[in-house]
Amino acid sequence: MRLRSYQEIMAANRPEEIFSMNPNTLQEEYDAYCEQYKPDQQFHEIRNFVTSQQLKFLLKKAKEVLSSEGKSSTDNNSTVLLYSRTGEKIRFEYDEHFNQRVCDTYINDSEILMVVDSALEEKGLFSNYIDKVREFISFWESEMPNWKDFQYSIPQIVKSFKTQDKSKYVLLLKKPCKIYPLREVLNFFDGRMNVKHVISIIKRLYSYACWIDVAGMTHNAICIDNIYFSPGNEVMPGEKYSVNDIRIVGLYGGWYFTTSKDEKITVLPREIRDVIPDCVEKTRYSSFEVDMLSIKKVARELLGDVTGKNLYGVHSMLCEWFNRTTCEKNAYEEYSEFERICKEVFGKARFVDIDVSI
Repeated sequence: MRLRSYQEIMAANRPEEIFSMNPNTLQEEYDAYCEQYKPDQQFHEIRNFVTSQQLKFLLKKAKEVLSSEGKSSTDNNSTVLLYSRTGEKIRFEYDEHFNQRVCDTYINDSEILMVVDSALEEKGLFSNYIDKVREFISFWESEMPNWKDFQYSIPQIVKSFKTQDKSKYVLLLKKPCKIYPLREVLNFFDGRMNVKHVISIIKRLYSYACWIDVAGMTHNAICIDNIYFSPGNEVMPGEKYSVNDIRIVGLYGGWYFTTSKDEKITVLPREIRDVIPDCVEKTRYSSFEVDMLSIKKVARELLGDVTGKNLYGVHSMLCEWFNRTTCEKNAYEEYSEFERICKEVFGKARFVDIDVSI
């Protein structure tokens, strides 16, 4: 069978466009595609990841078709079944499952399901997620009419409920189909991404943190496991574009720990405790510095060494910045200084094609 090109794979809407649909060779064909579009640190790396996700999607559809035709196929989709206190049955078919300290996260093409243990609500964490997301959205709706340009970076809550047995709290979020957990992207590249792609992600995180800061909040849980990423596509000026063309860095997790400015912090996730500044450690009052230092830690982890000691191939000015344990006067000045450093290192900013195509 002829392996299809990247363009043919990404344009495919039906599995038969790239697979022979022979149940005996389906997995073999899929494996051959994965070998062709394996990670490459130098060329098309983000496109290769995106291709890999498209192949996973088409493989799943192929199995569904074969199953509906009564032909042999491999295992069915994984499913989580929940009942709300009102008796509503929630059946969620998922492709990915991540077990995190705060919640179990299930992901499919269009939604994210977060299941939180009821013990965490004793500290008000589940309610805090919902309240702070709504507060953030309400602030920007009143302050800036076109804030929805930013909407895909914000959790879009479809529903929330407590399970019938009262043991779990559940959040259902809407997600753009071409956005992926950043942890999954990093794993695809064996724990180290190209520095220019990391800069692209970090710039968007800084921008996001500034939006949070202006809204009078600190997120307090900016770490790789709470971030989602869509590489996007370069669209020429004047051309039409869709949500799949937009490069998105979404902070969908961690709002359990978000506080208003100068509000006392009661709980912090383990992932960021090693970057807490002394002023917060002593007073327990939130500060923009928590998010700024957390972003630097994310950068170090994406570059292959969370300690920052061995950031091979990274310009010394960037190494120094990502290892700094102090911040500028506010979030905007911190972001501006980072932009200045990037301009000095790389020159004028431009769209960097991130090849994520497995």
